[in-house]
Formats: sequence, C-alpha cells, structure tokens
Amino acid sequence: ALGMDPESGLFWTGWPFRAAWYALWSAPGRKLIAKGRHDPLTDYFGVAYDLSRKRLLMWRAEDDRLAVDALTFDGSLEPLGTLAIEARSACWRPPNDRWFAVSDDQNVYVIEFGEHGLSEPQRIEQLEGQVDQVECDPLGRFVAARYEDSQIRIWRLDGRSQPAVIRGPSESSGLRIADDGSLLEVWGINRETDRRQTWIYSLETQEPTLLRHIELGKDGGSAGWALNTVNLQLVSILNPDPNIRLWPLQVPADTEPIVIRREDAGLHLGLSIQPQGDWFATSGSTGLTLWPLAQTYPTVIEKYQERTRLVFGPDGGWFATGSVDGRGSVRLWQLEGDGLPPARI
Repeated sequence: ALGMDPESGLFWTGWPFRAAWYALWSAPGRKLIAKGRHDPLTDYFGVAYDLSRKRLLMWRAEDDRLAVDALTFDGSLEPLGTLAIEARSACWRPPNDRWFAVSDDQNVYVIEFGEHGLSEPQRIEQLEGQVDQVECDPLGRFVAARYEDSQIRIWRLDGRSQPAVIRGPSESSGLRIADDGSLLEVWGINRETDRRQTWIYSLETQEPTLLRHIELGKDGGSAGWALNTVNLQLVSILNPDPNIRLWPLQVPADTEPIVIRREDAGLHLGLSIQPQGDWFATSGSTGLTLWPLAQTYPTVIEKYQERTRLVFGPDGGWFATGSVDGRGSVRLWQLEGDGLPPARI
C-alpha cells in the first residue's frame, strides 16, 4: 500500500494490517525518514495517514464500541481511546487527518483526533433508516452518507444550511468524493449486464447536479477508473480490451467515450491521475506508462442509420440534425449547462 500527504510530500509504504515492515519517506528529500515492523493486526477496518505526526490512525470494532489506535513509525501501537459507537462505516480519508466521520445503524458522528486522545463524538443527524456508508470531504467542508434506501445526504459542517439530499440509484453500492471535493461519485453494478456503472454529481452547483451516468466493464471493483476534476473527465481501464477509455463529463449524455490506444499496452492493473489534470499513469504487464490529458479530444456522438445534415443554434447553445431525405428524425442537443441530456427527438 502507498499513502501520501500532498502538502508535506511525505509518503508511506507498507500494509498496516499484516505483519510486515512499513516506512515513512520524504519525496522532496528523496530519503527514508523512519521505518517499523509490527505483529499481525486483526479486526481493523479503517486506516488514515497522519503523516505530519508520523503515524497511521486505525480503527476497529470492540463488541459495541469503536476503538482507535495510532501506529507509529517506530513500531509502537498507542491506543487513542474507545467510544460507545457500534460502527458500521467510517470514512477512509479523513481531511488533514484531524477528524473523521463514523456511522452506526442510524447516526452519523464526527470525531476529532488529538495528539493522544479523541474528542467526544458530535452527532450530525439521526434518521430513520440504516446508514450503509459514510465519506468525508477531503477539504473538510462536509460529510456524505448513503442510506439503505439509496438516499444520499450531504451535511456542511459549518451548520449554515440544511443537508443536500440526492435520491441515488437503487443499484448503488459505493460512494466516494473526489480529492478536491468538487465531485461526488456513486457506483454500483447493473444487475442485468453485470457491469460496473457510476453516477457522477457536481458539488460545485447550488444543489448536487448529476453530470453523467456511465456504464463501465465487469471487473476491477472501484479501482478501475479515476476522475480528472480539472478537465472534468473520467478515465477507465475497466474495459473489455486493452484500450483505455476517456469519458468527458460536460457533454450530452449520449456522447461516446474517446478510445486511447497503444498497440503494446498489455494488461492495465493500476491507474492514477496527476492532480494538475495534464497526465495519467497506468501500471500493468508492460510496466509504467504516462498518457497525456491536456490535449483537446473530439466529442463523438453515436452514428445513425440515415444520412444527416447539421445546424447550430445562432448563439451556439444547441445543435440539431435532420435526415437528408426528410424521412428520418430530427434530433436536438443542448450544449450549455450542467448534466446535459441526450438528444431530444
């Protein structure tokens, strides 16, 4: 496993849940700072990187309580405390490693990490219905929770507004927030095709706006694709062939993905996008490969049976097609706004 603190340039390597070496490194200094070895750790279900304080934060369930420990890079394990919460879910990436959110059956709590202890849990809200998953905004502004009825609620922690509510898809099974907090992603499996699919919402609008629903491949869990929040794209290695597909998010919903090819690309196993959005990297059977994202790609609409003519609206906000012989359909596409629909016939 690998985790990085972008601000300090510190990163760690290892796997905290197994008996193994793990280490803290400095990327700017290009050197090893500290390393430790630990015995097997059991019953833990979450970990966060508190690298500025040179430790990993880990939590586990103890009967009907939640226990949080700090694993330092000298190999010691310091208990930070236990809380009377029968935890079902906790966010994997606490913002700045200073607080995190955790849920039991019907409640969502925010808890702060101290140097040697924990704060009292702050309950955000209690609702009827089971909480399936909770996630934290990496910038520390809000908490999102997904309920068993597919409802998603987003609370701003400044307390100045009511929670935003999304009626999520019934097929949803996962929830994550982009690194810069601008996009919310809900993903699941299409029961009819057995393919992964994802719904991407913008959190930059007044209310969360669905930008695009994309059906992906059959394998790879939730690690087979990544979001480019700078250029508003989704890059996927979760495909039926060795090609990579790039899905733009601010185009009509019936736009085709861009297929990125390299003849000797081999099998792709990992994917990561540069924070500035200009490149992405893949690892696989042929090694590490860098791919450009800064170039302009065409927007491709699916082919139709009839030959068509095309016209743009006078302000460029829409375009339309009609069949050459007049016996087909007229289709109208909207080009401005968020969450653009497919063609209207």
